Amino acid sequence: MKEFGFIHMAVRPDEQIGLHEHPEWEISYVVRGSGMRTMGTVCEPFGPGEVVMVQPDMPHTRA
Repeated sequence: MKEFGFIHMAVRPDEQIGLHEHPEWEISYVVRGSGMRTMGTVCEPFGPGEVVMVQPDMPHTRA
């Protein structure tokens, strides 16, 4: 049986994690703030209220 984990993170702009990937699904909800999101080869703006699902092994970051 697969497990489900939950991590609540409040990350300042200067502490953003660089481009990375991992074998788990990721659901990201933006509470406040805005910037640019990179998923694979696509870069697009993001803002408050957005929910994004990242598939396993997909390179991604926010800035």
